[in-house]
Amino acid sequence: NWNSICFWGFEVNFLLRAYGENHGEITFEMPAKIKTPTIIKTETNEKSAGDNNEPKPLLFTNNKPYYPEQTDKQSTNSRAFNGWNVYLNNEKVADELEETEHLFKKLPGGQHTAGVQSVYTTGSSDIIEIDFVIEEGAKFTVEFDVKDENGNELKNAIVTFNNNQNDPGDYIFENIESGTYNYIVEKKGFLTVEDELEVAGDINVSVTMTEVFTITFDITGKDGNEITGAVITFDGETNDPGEYVFEEIKEGTYQYKVEKEGFLTAEEEVYVDDDITIYVTIIQVYTVTFDITGKDGNEITGAVITFDGKTNDPGNYVFEEIEEGTYQYKVEKEGFLNVENELTVEEDVTVNVEMTALYTVTFDITGKDGNEITNAVITFNGIEYEPGHYVFENIEEGTYDYIEEKTDYVTVEGEITVESDKTVEVKMDFDTYVDTPKDVELSVFPNPAREKFYVESNENIQKIKLIDVSGQVILNIVADGLRHEINVSNLNAGIYFMQIHTTNSVKTQRVQVTR
Repeated sequence: NWNSICFWGFEVNFLLRAYGENHGEITFEMPAKIKTPTIIKTETNEKSAGDNNEPKPLLFTNNKPYYPEQTDKQSTNSRAFNGWNVYLNNEKVADELEETEHLFKKLPGGQHTAGVQSVYTTGSSDIIEIDFVIEEGAKFTVEFDVKDENGNELKNAIVTFNNNQNDPGDYIFENIESGTYNYIVEKKGFLTVEDELEVAGDINVSVTMTEVFTITFDITGKDGNEITGAVITFDGETNDPGEYVFEEIKEGTYQYKVEKEGFLTAEEEVYVDDDITIYVTIIQVYTVTFDITGKDGNEITGAVITFDGKTNDPGNYVFEEIEEGTYQYKVEKEGFLNVENELTVEEDVTVNVEMTALYTVTFDITGKDGNEITNAVITFNGIEYEPGHYVFENIEEGTYDYIEEKTDYVTVEGEITVESDKTVEVKMDFDTYVDTPKDVELSVFPNPAREKFYVESNENIQKIKLIDVSGQVILNIVADGLRHEINVSNLNAGIYFMQIHTTNSVKTQRVQVTR
């Protein structure tokens, strides 16, 4: 709407535009004192208040003098112009504008009054006003039909339409003007629905809501105590450590995984059709580390360890994720005695294993002429071997007795200390004694025995050794006589070898100690 404004003796035109909330048409009344035509413009169209051929308003610029009849000529140098004040319904809405137009936006329907005032350094003019009417547009009703995926009606959902929220279960919105609107439908136990719709008449909006559930995990150890800080992955989504609740889960079958350092990972599948609590017991596990050394305390590398039936690569001495319990293990390395034992695991543990080195003892038997003597009989550490058996393997470090015998040669007895592979050189002399010795008769009784063995011989007994099945000398007794008593009350039950040395012979007899 163009209003003619006078200032400094000049007349200018000021354009006022307005549109309503629904872009409705505007009607207006022309003040009697305004002589020029009035034009109304909106955001969606431009319409003339008169006929289409109605003359356009005259524009007067401020460099053309104008003298109103009711005023005297004024000097253009007497005061300075600052701008325009704009009013709507007696309220100032713009201050000292430089432009000669102003737009009123989204006015409600009904009667309105606009005004314009010129402002000078020394004061301001009267407010020139014009009345106009915003015609209200058509109003419609929007109703929501809220159901679940099975087509069942859902009550008490909360619907928010164009930022206006109804009470739960109130699905009707009235007096809605045409336009595009956003809406939100919410209900506990269902996924929120958000969308937009175009309103051009009464409309029924069908909304299908998907039911969802809450999954809660209860994590405990074997002892029933709560486990905190576990990490749960549910359907590919991983929560923060210790966060055991998953919300808005649709009906279906899902995979989950529960992890925590120091525990075995638990993986399982669950079908969800309601709010549920999933009880998970996770098993605490430990690390077993072996420290392998020799008798000298030096580390042994490359040993092979079998733990609970699982064999690691040579030199790998660590077994992880071992549950609480009792286990068998075996440590093996070439050149060492195998170590087998049992271990109870109830925490991280280091197992110290001392391995015993094994050596080979070889006998090199020759005559005085330096020629090799074959098929001699060697008794080593109390055990008589087959003729010609000259190599003894897997011998532990220690001191051992040996006897070498061969027909027509003098028997050789000796002792060796083994602390590495060893070759024993023995020279045997021909036996020049021509008198045939009488047979030696020996008797050991009772056998088996609990407390004592009695040894009797028809030849003087000089020494008696009792040797266990591993070859260790348990008793080494010096004797002198035809009868001797041996106390075995402190020995463990088992099989032993009794080596009896007489004046002209060495005999070995198997005996048993019982309890």
